[in-house]
Amino acid sequence: MARGKNPESAAAREKKRQRALKAVAAINGVMFVIESAAGYFARSTAMAADSLDMLGDSLGAGMGALVGKSTSRKQAWVALAKAGASALLGLGVLAAAMFLFFNPVMPVAATMGLVGGMAMAANAVCAALLYRYRNDNLNLRATWKCTRNDVVSNIGVLCAAALSHALVSPLPDLAVGLLVSGLFIKSSIDIAGEAIGVLRATGRKKPDNTAQAFAPKNAPESAPRLKKGLWRIFNRKAAALQEQKEPAVSVAAKPAAPANKAA
Repeated sequence: MARGKNPESAAAREKKRQRALKAVAAINGVMFVIESAAGYFARSTAMAADSLDMLGDSLGAGMGALVGKSTSRKQAWVALAKAGASALLGLGVLAAAMFLFFNPVMPVAATMGLVGGMAMAANAVCAALLYRYRNDNLNLRATWKCTRNDVVSNIGVLCAAALSHALVSPLPDLAVGLLVSGLFIKSSIDIAGEAIGVLRATGRKKPDNTAQAFAPKNAPESAPRLKKGLWRIFNRKAAALQEQKEPAVSVAAKPAAPANKAA
């Protein structure tokens, strides 16, 4: 009875997991639109960084839902694509933060606090949805790590809003933007390392499979004929050499024959 229930429970878990990933993709997509617009009008580097993180998580969760039942090798390629996208986003935020460091603009702290709180609540919901599935496969681990990083970056946005308002300075916002970009890059390196490890592990088995897949079913007839022809040529040369040696051997052997007869 237990064996009969296992496939059903696995199928039910897969459905719930797919629903969770789709919900996470939708929540992050909506928050990307809200936070990117708010970050633009509030002139906040930290919010811009966090909104790009929302976009990356939305795309990553969507891709994870698409390849949920795929092989570990496919999932590793998707995770590697996520890592590359996160690294590019992190480098983009880093470049923007460096530009604003030399061209400082005072952010709107009230907008940062309001939208940052909304983003933190959204990411908390996403983290709760993904928590029970975080160790199911490589893509879910990557999505979980990104969501966990989002919560940290949301806390950073709230701290930047409070410090910018208290100090009347854009430097806290820039500092948080730099920290968030560094978090992007670090998480992308971790995810890429794990994905590359999976690709290497699965790639070791590939030569044996490909050798079997591409092995000819029937050997061509020309190969045996070629071998026979070469063997005949070799035998002819060997026979010719043997014939050259035979006269000398026969001459040496003829005197010995009468001696045996006499005996």
